Amino acid sequence: MTFWRQVRTVIANNLRVERRTLEVVGVTFPFAVATLIAFGLAVGIDAALLERIGPALYWVVVLIFSVLIILRSSGTGSAAQRDLMKLLAVDPAVTTVAAGLSAALIMLVFEILLLPVTMLLFNWTPGTWSWVVTLPMVALGLGLLGSLVNTVTTSLSSRTSLAAILIVPGSIPLLVAATNSLEATTYGQGILPWLLLLLAVNLGLGIAVVALAGPIDDL
Repeated sequence: MTFWRQVRTVIANNLRVERRTLEVVGVTFPFAVATLIAFGLAVGIDAALLERIGPALYWVVVLIFSVLIILRSSGTGSAAQRDLMKLLAVDPAVTTVAAGLSAALIMLVFEILLLPVTMLLFNWTPGTWSWVVTLPMVALGLGLLGSLVNTVTTSLSSRTSLAAILIVPGSIPLLVAATNSLEATTYGQGILPWLLLLLAVNLGLGIAVVALAGPIDDL
């Protein structure tokens, strides 16, 4: 079985688990909507202000809840599962890449579901829609980042807390590029520099995920 076929098999299994539990759609998404409503109530009835901060709040909520989604979706499984993968002679990179890509797909669904809710709550409509190409790129970056952090911290007793601490600063370049690309479209500017930044970050994360999977698995 080729590398990418193994990756597709693991991704299909991860997505099957998510479909059965519906944790993102049934729990995380409603909680994110409630958070947006709370932000709106805290700001008040200033419609102009709500419309202006809507895009920023969208990305803030994406960042906050990405930690919950990524930690759950991109985990490498229990020690028994990892031992089984070793017995099956599965390349460790298969597990880490598949975990990152499956987390990215789930993250993309979350972003898409949250976007119209944000537009409705804050009466916000983008000037152009070219910036939506950043949605899958941000989701991919967050998924790969989560897989990398989980791989690095998998053997630590405080893995969950440490992983959350590492994911937030690691995601800052992604969110900076995403928010600036949205702002650029508002003022009629090009978003190519920000897309290149997202591409560079994702490429670096992808290389790190593949390169570190084997050495860390041998520890």
